[in-house]
Amino acid sequence: MAVISVVATALVGILGVTGTFFGSKFSVDASIRNQDIQASEQRAKDDREKRSDAYLKFLDAADRHASAAQSVASCRNPVPTSVGGGSEAPSTPKPLDCSREEQNFAASRYELLTIKARVFVYGSQVAVDRATEILDYLPNSTYDKRFADFDATAFSALYTKFMLAICGDLLARHDDRPSCR
Repeated sequence: MAVISVVATALVGILGVTGTFFGSKFSVDASIRNQDIQASEQRAKDDREKRSDAYLKFLDAADRHASAAQSVASCRNPVPTSVGGGSEAPSTPKPLDCSREEQNFAASRYELLTIKARVFVYGSQVAVDRATEILDYLPNSTYDKRFADFDATAFSALYTKFMLAICGDLLARHDDRPSCR
């Protein structure tokens, strides 16, 4: 009887240890899964914040670069003005020194390219494609022939196209808002 009592106690002990082991393993596995889910959600939030920052800075830099391009074009091609009130032919003012405008243009181009790289790293393929369209439209050097062809309406259309393309990337939840199309 004593042997049966010892064996029964040993079996109960083994079952208790086994149950504790498996219970602990399941608990640890569940805890790891929860941590993975939380880490994944945090990464998604961080990615949205990085995208948002890159997208908004790109839009701001593109706007500044377009303004700088317009300033260079205006400086290089001033609007002819008439001299006096008579029937004299309009005269074109003497060429102006546009070096300040050209320096602002070069700085804005560099900034735009730097921020475009962030869009490339953090953005979706659609955002990268739309950002590339904007870059391809804007003049890329002070000798670019696109200065004469710059159209604010066409730039605005590309700008809006980029904003619509990134709308879904910046949403915390994807509910397919009609305003993102």
